[in-house]
Amino acid sequence: SMAQYCHLSSDYFSHQFKENTGSSPIQFLYNLRIEKAKELLAEAGYPDGFSCRYHVGHMAVRQAYGEFFANALGQIGIDVEILLHR
Repeated sequence: SMAQYCHLSSDYFSHQFKENTGSSPIQFLYNLRIEKAKELLAEAGYPDGFSCRYHVGHMAVRQAYGEFFANALGQIGIDVEILLHR
């Protein structure tokens, strides 16, 4: 979308973006979102994050999703304990 807005090919835009910022457009946006999430946590009274539990079913796909979820939240300071239902 950014490349189209600038009337550039996506490859050229990505190359120029990375050359000027040091990261790809996707990584740049990801980092912005992480920082915004940390700001919102701080505004909500959790500047150091918090801990919680996440219950998942015993199926492998649900466990994988739970681990992905926990990893993503861990990047903003939320410690997620995965609990398996049997």
